[in-house]
Amino acid sequence: MSRKSGKIMDIQETLKDYNISIKDIGNNYIFINSISKEAAKVPDYRHPSYVKHKLQDILSICILGFLADCNE
Repeated sequence: MSRKSGKIMDIQETLKDYNISIKDIGNNYIFINSISKEAAKVPDYRHPSYVKHKLQDILSICILGFLADCNE
């Protein structure tokens, strides 16, 4: 049986502090898509052969992590 990550629990507690449930974020495609579209506007100067993840995805995760008050 796997154990829950402490960081996930921290994110859930932070969202509870702001009265936001995880289901609200998961169902809010407009919010997530707007963040993703804005992140796509940032030019990616990396060489394609060294790219493992899209810059758009990395920036979206960073923005959502910042909004969830993650610090690591």
